[in-house]
Amino acid sequence: MVRSDQSKSYLSELVSLSKRNLVAIGYQQITINGSVSSFTVPVDAKYALCVLESTATGIAVRYLELGGLTLPTTTTGLPRSTGDSFDIQGAQNLTNFRATQAQAGTHVLNVVYYK
Repeated sequence: MVRSDQSKSYLSELVSLSKRNLVAIGYQQITINGSVSSFTVPVDAKYALCVLESTATGIAVRYLELGGLTLPTTTTGLPRSTGDSFDIQGAQNLTNFRATQAQAGTHVLNVVYYK
């Protein structure tokens, strides 16, 4: 279930995209589990809009943009819950993105890439 503040956040992300004249160039759906997951970044991508869907209540996944320097764990990294939308900016940050589950459940990250 998406809360109204999450819908507003997603809407503000879409408005922000339109102001930057970004063009969508790819889509990926990532199942986040106990292993560390990363993006498959399209050539020329410099921005990603992400929306998390999860069966878990509370913090579902955690992520970092540090590549192999520091990997996310169940207790380390930026927390995200179901319905959260967030963006990743910059080619290096897209390449360095890593995520893992924070608790059991089915976690799917929907990602649209832009150039």
